[in-house]
Amino acid sequence: MWSNLRVFRREGGFAWIERRSLRDAQLTELKKYAVFSKVTIAANDDLVLLGVAGFQARAALAPLFAALPDAATPVVSEGATSLLWFEHPGERFLLVTDVDTANRVTDALRGEAQFNNSQQWLALNIEAGLPVIDSANSGQFIPQATNLQALGGISFKKGCYTGQEMVARAKFPRRQ
Repeated sequence: MWSNLRVFRREGGFAWIERRSLRDAQLTELKKYAVFSKVTIAANDDLVLLGVAGFQARAALAPLFAALPDAATPVVSEGATSLLWFEHPGERFLLVTDVDTANRVTDALRGEAQFNNSQQWLALNIEAGLPVIDSANSGQFIPQATNLQALGGISFKKGCYTGQEMVARAKFPRRQ
């Protein structure tokens, strides 16, 4: 397993979020498959990630956006912003947006929210059971070892992908 990513629809296509230390290697691998489809795969350094968590996160964001994501609609787009919903460990939101919108949101939340760095979001991901694959441990696990099957992150019924045989053997061990 090279990495784990959060894939979502954005601006008529797809986008994904992963650890920055793996981005270039992942792009190289994904571009190998892009030649078989009419797709463009590229990094975007113009966007900002802004996490909003806590028991008042929804109430704090509600005045700033026309709609917020939830379990039924886990991604909502508004202008240049994609809002992603996370259920665990408590309701939280990740905004994928431009610098101007990120500044507007942080200005609106100033005085109402405590600001932290990305380590707080990482801690919440760990608490939620999401694996943290970084350059230090990339390629050292099969997906089941990171609990991805419990999160619905592995399909045993479709696809053909690198490492599929090892994943299937771990899921369906042969009885001798």
